Amino acid sequence: MFQERERNEHDRAPISETLTGMPHPWIMLSPSCKNALLEHTVLMNDGRPAGIEMMRSPTLRVALIENEFPPDIMTPEMKTWLDANFTVGAPDRFPDGARKAIEKGIGFWYEGNIEFVNHDEKPDLAIIAHNDEYGGGFASFPAHDHTDPEYDYVSPGVQVIGVAVPGLKNFDGSGTRDPVDSLERLVRHEFGHSLGIIHPQEAVEMLVNQNMGCTASDLGAQQNSDWERGVMSPYANGDPTQQDFDIKIRLQSLIKGPGQ
Repeated sequence: MFQERERNEHDRAPISETLTGMPHPWIMLSPSCKNALLEHTVLMNDGRPAGIEMMRSPTLRVALIENEFPPDIMTPEMKTWLDANFTVGAPDRFPDGARKAIEKGIGFWYEGNIEFVNHDEKPDLAIIAHNDEYGGGFASFPAHDHTDPEYDYVSPGVQVIGVAVPGLKNFDGSGTRDPVDSLERLVRHEFGHSLGIIHPQEAVEMLVNQNMGCTASDLGAQQNSDWERGVMSPYANGDPTQQDFDIKIRLQSLIKGPGQ
């Protein structure tokens, strides 16, 4: 585990340098579905965005956890949730260059300072390395009002992201992917969940099923156009689409509140 504490608020690349090209165009959703999607992709809690406390914090305290599963982070409740939903290997180490990649991934959403701390120093976010060869990532959600069991795990006190380190090389199915680039993309996706953002495909499917502005053709457009590239697509194998930027703007506007 990284033992020293470090501030890097002046050492992160701007967002434009973390992306490999211009945002992809908005996928071909109908106007009513776009509006409904933006309204329902951000989980809420008692009328406020679920991730509001983390987004408003001027400093985000992040613990990178290697070679151990400390019991103050890997609680029995979390272990039960993980065993029921994911394959988690033994503790592992992050690749060289992990801190910079993690800062860039978090920085897509969060504009404050990032401070790396130990797991016993009250982090806001703990990122755990494990060695499942085929896994990707997992994340806990902030407390929210959503009733879907897909989002039922809320970590008490600290948000948690898990990273399957061997799987980073197979992020695109090639087995040769740069693990640091994959780590940035994975953290960008999973930290979105830590802020209460759900997969857009699942949001559109819900909106179709509940007849709330989206149709089956919208669901097909969402899946076929964005399945492998968007930040918040289930497999997040690419750069942000305009959809992701619009979700980010939606989240920021909710954080700021009306008239700001």
